[in-house]
Amino acid sequence: MRGLRRHMNIHTGKYRCFQCCKYYQSRMDLAEHVRSHSGDKPFECGVCSKRFTRSHHVVRHSRIHSGEDKEPYQCYMCDKAFRHSMNLLRHLRVHMGEKPYVCSLCGKRFADASNLQKHKHRADHYETFFQIKIKARHSDITEQNTGELIPQTNHCVKKTVEKSYSCNQCDKHFTYLRGLRKHMNVHTDKHRCQDCGKRCQSNIDLADHRRMHSGEKPFECTVCGKQFARSHHLAVHSRTHSGEKPYKCYLCDKAFKQPADLDRHVRVHMGEKPYSCSLCGKSFTDSSNLRQHKRHMHDSGMPFKVKFEADSNDYSEQLHDDKKMGEKWYACIECDKSFSHLRGLRAHMNIHTDKYKCPDCGKCSQSSFGLVEHSRSHSGEKPFECTVCRKRFTRPHHLVRHSRIHRGMKPYECHICGKAFRQLADLPRHVRTHTGEKPYTCSMCGKSFRDASNLNQHKYRDDHSRLLPITTAVLK
Repeated sequence: MRGLRRHMNIHTGKYRCFQCCKYYQSRMDLAEHVRSHSGDKPFECGVCSKRFTRSHHVVRHSRIHSGEDKEPYQCYMCDKAFRHSMNLLRHLRVHMGEKPYVCSLCGKRFADASNLQKHKHRADHYETFFQIKIKARHSDITEQNTGELIPQTNHCVKKTVEKSYSCNQCDKHFTYLRGLRKHMNVHTDKHRCQDCGKRCQSNIDLADHRRMHSGEKPFECTVCGKQFARSHHLAVHSRTHSGEKPYKCYLCDKAFKQPADLDRHVRVHMGEKPYSCSLCGKSFTDSSNLRQHKRHMHDSGMPFKVKFEADSNDYSEQLHDDKKMGEKWYACIECDKSFSHLRGLRAHMNIHTDKYKCPDCGKCSQSSFGLVEHSRSHSGEKPFECTVCRKRFTRPHHLVRHSRIHRGMKPYECHICGKAFRQLADLPRHVRTHTGEKPYTCSMCGKSFRDASNLNQHKYRDDHSRLLPITTAVLK
């Protein structure tokens, strides 16, 4: 009975953390949890001086030094031993055949809660979940006021998913409380990058983020040699070689490499637009589209000008026109550069400030990562070495590009003539020889060029050196 009484405290809010709104069974549990926010670690190991927030953590840690009873919890059926009691309980279920965790969608049972969570996020359940939603739309399933979908036949029962947990610092919403707790770290300095000040949700995210500054990319594709800062980026990339698309749409059999892509695609079938603009009420199927909309339509006070056709009174229609999504709407007011996305312009604007200024030559970079790479041109540091010929490079992508020489790789192929290139930048230049496009125009004589380098060469020709003083005199 006392166990139930303690448990009921998490439903009453008696022992509530005011920083993350988590509830606890007792005052002692709350005090231990608060240390995770304050960073206080009062329990110290007498051997190595490592500190811990909880007393039983130091007891468990001390077994490493004692050399005795490192695994005190022993299975009486197979003599296998474990360091933690919970691991022994999970192991015993293997012998007993006990599977207390049941999937509410398909009824499959599991011995461990973590295995149930993994199962729920498998691609198989995308089909089950959306099958129920589609059948509900066609009146095969009746929806009652309880918020549940009740099947007429023996289909799976699935509660409608709502994001009921809201962050009080921003407008983000979460389905589960653990997602909100993790998100709240971005509003504290718990996992803050010392280089740029960005706040991350966890230590793992912070470690991944730091690789952006260091340029480290430890995860390499065994097929093409491309390197990645994050392991899941490599996993997604590897599917481009294998052709694997494990996430399949139930309605049209279209397949995707990532589950998030499947979610977005299914909303097209369902007509769902869950992301609404708080300023004008327009709805979108994807959160990224909403963010772009807010920047395009409502973000004022930025140092840029939006370019649109003079014969149209509604430039919002032009911005949302799919045929014009590739156009460079955002022009810098300091120079003549234009960008397709506002984030590109924001990064570019840093070169007109002293935010990332080189102390040696005064050059301004777009980011801290760019400044680090630039500084190597002064120091002569070349940390990235080719394992074949030992040639060294200042930037990681220069090494990747160089490695294609040894592999004989030319991954960028022209769709018109089949000619292949080692660098992506070479492909669009080549395609312009087929299309005849000349997007780079001289502001002095109006002559157009296929490539920016050709335009620069043209500007410094003798002809223009004579035109420049004449133009200056006319302006005076």
